[in-house]
Amino acid sequence: MQDFSLRENLSPHARPTVLRNIADPIYNAGWKPTDDGLKSESPKNHLQRRIDVRDELLCKLQELHRRRKEEWLQKGEKMPEWVFCSDDGNFMNEYNFRTRMFYPLFKKAKGEEKPLELRQIRLHDLRHSYASLMVQHGESVTYVKEQMGHHSIQVTVDLYGHLIPGANRAAANRLEAHILPTKQVAAATTA
Repeated sequence: MQDFSLRENLSPHARPTVLRNIADPIYNAGWKPTDDGLKSESPKNHLQRRIDVRDELLCKLQELHRRRKEEWLQKGEKMPEWVFCSDDGNFMNEYNFRTRMFYPLFKKAKGEEKPLELRQIRLHDLRHSYASLMVQHGESVTYVKEQMGHHSIQVTVDLYGHLIPGANRAAANRLEAHILPTKQVAAATTA
């Protein structure tokens, strides 16, 4: 199995909600691995939340968990429950992560032999990109709400509802189907 390095494997396509951000309502909540994803307890409502991750990422996280377990056993200390933590097992400081790991990825990408055309974004922008892409690709708004940890579906719809593909056209077509008899609708669409 390939060695998992957050610096090298972090991409905009990875589940951004795995990463804690100070602007995120789950900041300072620890992500704990489960058999089928990650779970977190929010400091605001103390409810657990489960997010889905790709199978490949889950395998990498399980391998990371196994290696960490071995490392902490060798130290003779209890392994931290957090997926991403500092060297001493505490919460990873968001500022340090952003300045020492995240932003240097953009510099590295621009300095490669074949430089990537990446503009520097904020860490929190990955969260919005994730939600936007899910909505644009037809995922249910309810599912996006659950994955994002929004307290109500209204928050999700307000932020991402304009991205629902073909929503306006589909609404117009449904209205037309209710107003016009079926034969007129079929004739109008073939003409």
